[in-house]
Amino acid sequence: FESSTGELFMDPGRKFLSVNTSRMQGVCMTDNKPVNLNELKIDKMSTAGCLAVVAMDGMKPLKHAGRIVLVYSTQALNNEMSFTSRDMSRVVHYGNGQAVMAGGEILFSLKNSNASFLHLYALDLSGKRHKEILPVAVDPHSISFRIHTDRGARSPFFEVNVR
Repeated sequence: FESSTGELFMDPGRKFLSVNTSRMQGVCMTDNKPVNLNELKIDKMSTAGCLAVVAMDGMKPLKHAGRIVLVYSTQALNNEMSFTSRDMSRVVHYGNGQAVMAGGEILFSLKNSNASFLHLYALDLSGKRHKEILPVAVDPHSISFRIHTDRGARSPFFEVNVR
């Protein structure tokens, strides 16, 4: 399925969904295949989930935004939760109530007119900056980052900001 504007694309057989607008771009997918959207390029997403970026400064599109929020959401289950099968269709034990989110690694690039000035910060669950994550590559029109949520940056929330 693809919307008439081309902004939404869904491939149920691949378990893939993408949103590609001027202010928000992202994917939900289970495989680790590269994805190219207008300003967001995903080279690696090691754990199934959703990765999205949203421009946060007024009506500016992602390609000119100086404030961007990134969310990398993976599967979250109760600690010690168990199922009868790998497809998780029937619960055996609901666990102890402490949610655990699967960790993963993402490698992505953003095309942005401010690329040389952008910084990426892992945010804690209250939205406070926890740690800066350095870029792996920068040029005048794009910036690339690698995030490991299974070590170091244990949050699903990130801020990309002009310092």
